[in-house]
Amino acid sequence: MSTESHMIAEQKYQVELVGKTLKKIEKLYKKNKNHQIRTRLQIILLRCKSYSLQVISEIVLCSIQHIKNTISSYNHQGIEALLKLKYTGDPGNLTNEEKKSSKNILMTSVQVRPSKLFRG
Repeated sequence: MSTESHMIAEQKYQVELVGKTLKKIEKLYKKNKNHQIRTRLQIILLRCKSYSLQVISEIVLCSIQHIKNTISSYNHQGIEALLKLKYTGDPGNLTNEEKKSSKNILMTSVQVRPSKLFRG
């Protein structure tokens, strides 16, 4: 990437925070235990401190494209975009009948007391 196009990319992905919003993001960052959300919040905090996209990428160990996507989402949708988790998990392929059958098998299987599992 040429220096000129690099500078344009840097300018395009700016973040400006006013005092209360900055404090709110810092508070969310400290309280949140989900690493994906914390990373997104950290990206915004670092960008507010004028870190380059490359340096942020090296700090949070994400691609520059991920950094750009996160900043763009924040600029268009606000803090809420950073707090969303998109992964819903695999819904599975079991029918209701198969689910009930599996549950019955598990409930009626041989039960072992936990104390017997750890005897040496």
